[in-house]
Amino acid sequence: MNTLHHSNPPSALTTDADEATFTVARETESPPLPPEAAAEPTGTLVERRHTGTRVYPGVARDYAVYSPANLEPATPAALLVFHDGRF
Repeated sequence: MNTLHHSNPPSALTTDADEATFTVARETESPPLPPEAAAEPTGTLVERRHTGTRVYPGVARDYAVYSPANLEPATPAALLVFHDGRF
């Protein structure tokens, strides 16, 4: 099953190179990373488990927090949250 979906037809916002990338993504189980992504420094991934005590007592949930290696502690960081899925 592909993890990247592109169902919109080509438009003025997409180029032939974009369409080639989308084609590779649709046909690949795990699409390749662009070259600039491979040059990025790696960070740390911390995985934990939280067990509810008030709203849903006893319900346990796993969570993970990724911190990029180039994160500056004094600079506010962007936050992206995923629900109902690890990957």
